[in-house]
Amino acid sequence: MQNQTKIAGLILVGLLLVFVISNKFLASGLSRSDEQLPVPGTSVAQESPGAVEGAPSEGAAQKSREETAAAGGREGEPGESSSGTQGDREDKPLPKMLELGSVGCARCEYMAPITEALKRELAGKVVVEFHDVRESPAIAEQYNIMTIPTQIFLDAKGEEVFRHIGVFEKEEILAKMRELGWVE
Repeated sequence: MQNQTKIAGLILVGLLLVFVISNKFLASGLSRSDEQLPVPGTSVAQESPGAVEGAPSEGAAQKSREETAAAGGREGEPGESSSGTQGDREDKPLPKMLELGSVGCARCEYMAPITEALKRELAGKVVVEFHDVRESPAIAEQYNIMTIPTQIFLDAKGEEVFRHIGVFEKEEILAKMRELGWVE
């Protein structure tokens, strides 16, 4: 009987330690990998642990997005290309990758240079757009976005063919596009 009491006590101590350590990580924000969006009428049910080390600063991503806007791109508006050259091809509709996120979200900030590089490299083949769902909540509602960052792949007809939630590395994005036949 005494052994069972000791075992139960050790289990309780172990659980208490796990609880305390988890709360410290939650309080420091280290456990937030993706950011949950407040969507009216829904509840948030997904949260992944982990943090991104070496993610670009909020200022760097904001500056990059401001430069895009200054160059004529209109970020954050559904259906608009962030680059004047990609969305102007009316003769042949192009497939599209939407990056849905927000300034201030660590994972979204990590994705910003990846999105910008893809936009440059895939010009004329795939339209790559960033939309800030906090500035344009209508697009979050349109695509039922509850977690950011989210990447949505739309075919040339505008129909969703693939969706990814969280950080999506450049090579993985390109592999998916090759799988879809969008790039070689």
